[in-house]
Amino acid sequence: MADRPGTQSAAVGYTACQSPFMSGARLSRASKRQGVFPMVPVRIALWLLLVLLTVVGVAMVVFQLPELPERVATHFDGAGRPNGFMSRQGHLATMVALLVGTPILFAGISALIRILPASLINIPYRNYWLAPERREETIRVVDLFLLIMAIGTEVFMMGIAHLVYRANVGNGQLSNTAFLTLLCGYLALTLGGCIYLLVRFGRPPADHASMS
Repeated sequence: MADRPGTQSAAVGYTACQSPFMSGARLSRASKRQGVFPMVPVRIALWLLLVLLTVVGVAMVVFQLPELPERVATHFDGAGRPNGFMSRQGHLATMVALLVGTPILFAGISALIRILPASLINIPYRNYWLAPERREETIRVVDLFLLIMAIGTEVFMMGIAHLVYRANVGNGQLSNTAFLTLLCGYLALTLGGCIYLLVRFGRPPADHASMS
């Protein structure tokens, strides 16, 4: 029995939605069949997660504040010994600014790349990826990357805030093991994201490989 047209359209939409990181050639073919690549549900979910992390991070810093000394150690040397201090209120203001500023910064970058001309966006083969028929699709992929990086940065900031708290209410030293684990995780996320973008936009499909 032949499939009904509505069923075929739904199947195409489902396939594209389920594969937000498909290869350039497959993504290009899918977009031709159904138009702009649908990442809206994923984007909304990631934004909600980012907002939730921001609220939790700020609440954590505020909740921990009364337990901190008046003179908070906020900078540490290679051995984890404190060598920089600020007031308790100064520490609160700094951490809240970082936690709230992270989503604002990434949202600003995301908004900016949507209005910048193609000549100011530095990606490989931009004449292909930022052609009018592919620009929205390309921007959506970059936007997804920025959202994931914003979430990773927020988690990193929350981890730093907690390590500073533990150092100040504990033995006065920052745990280098915990800090290096946190840092390596964040660097791995950053490197992985950059590699993905290089692979994703490194070259257009074979029939357009001559474009630059």
